[in-house]
This record gives sequence, structure tokens and C-alpha cells, in this order.
Amino acid sequence: GISWAYQYLFMPYYLDMSSLISGLLGIVFFCDYLLFKVAKRSTLSSVCISVDDTIREAEEAARDMVSGEPLVSPMVSGPGGGVLGPNGVAPDRLGKPISE
Repeated sequence: GISWAYQYLFMPYYLDMSSLISGLLGIVFFCDYLLFKVAKRSTLSSVCISVDDTIREAEEAARDMVSGEPLVSPMVSGPGGGVLGPNGVAPDRLGKPISE
């Protein structure tokens, strides 16, 4: 990242796309690491989990459309009367560490 920034600032005529992309990604990952160490949360992790959830929901919807079933996933009653999702985990517990 530092090499890319130096080349960008002091050699404006020099443009190497691979080092530009690599430098930007390095800076983004380092900033996310610092945020994780300071605030105990990771923006990239949140984005990846939300993208994964969206892909999973789209996959389920596509399977439901092909099979002709409704698009609503079944909710199951859990111990103590709580509602569990189709994977047996309460929706408010998804993505949280076991210790919470």
C-alpha cells in the first residue's frame, strides 16, 4: 500500500493497474483490521455475511420457484416457545459468537 501511494503521489506518469488494485485492497484490509482491533467489529465481515445471506435467500427462492413451493421458509418452535429458523437457530442468534 505504501509503495503504491508513493508511486501515485511522486510519479504521476507511472500507472500499473495491478499495483494500484493491490495497494487499494491492502489499504482497505489494513483499515478493516485496525477497526476490528479497536472497535471489535469488522465491516468486511459484516458485508460478507450479508452477501452470503442474500445469496442463500436467492438460492432458496430459486429452488422454491422450481419446485412450486411457497417462498416463505418454515419457522419451527424451539425450546421455551422461542421461534427457530429453518436451520434450527433463533434468527437473532445468527452470526453471533457462542459466548454471547
